[in-house]
This record gives sequence, structure tokens and C-alpha cells, in this order.
Amino acid sequence: MLCKECYEFKRSLEDQRELVLNYIEKMLNVCSLKIQNPLCLRCNVLRELALSLYKMLRDLLEEANKELFEGILNRGKKIEKELKRLLVIILSVQGLSIAPEP
Repeated sequence: MLCKECYEFKRSLEDQRELVLNYIEKMLNVCSLKIQNPLCLRCNVLRELALSLYKMLRDLLEEANKELFEGILNRGKKIEKELKRLLVIILSVQGLSIAPEP
């Protein structure tokens, strides 16, 4: 059982994490639209954005699991499936090559 102040703090933290999840979801929708354009599909910026979103989501899910934020966990897992699908498409088109060191 949490005291009132701790409950309010935890609720505020969960609300902030919901905003982060909303951002990830919106950016995923943007990326999903952009892969329809063949030029965008080959763009390094799109790939790096999708990879950054995936890392952000993994970190968020890890925290949500520790803090028992059920709503974030449920939504996050659905978003993760879509993000993985997007990354598979982008990486299969662009390849998995690593740039040579200068």
C-alpha cells in the first residue's frame, strides 16, 4: 500500500511514460507512411530513427515492467510488434552492412 504522496508521484511518472509511448507510436506511424516511398525506404535517417525508437521502447518496457505499469506494458508490446515489422522491412531493403571505418 502506498501513501498518498507516493501514489501521486508514481501516477505522475506513469503519465510521463504514457507521453513517451504516445511519441513512439506517432513516430512509428510516420515511419510506416514513409516506407511507402522507395527513396525514403533506402534513407539512413529513417533506419536510424526506427532503431532509436526501438531502443527507446525497449528501455520504456523495461522500466514499465519494474514499476508494474500494466497499461504501458500492454500497449508497448503491441507497438513493439509493429516496430519490429517495420525494422525488418527497412533492414532487409537497406541490408545490414556496417560502414567501414575511415
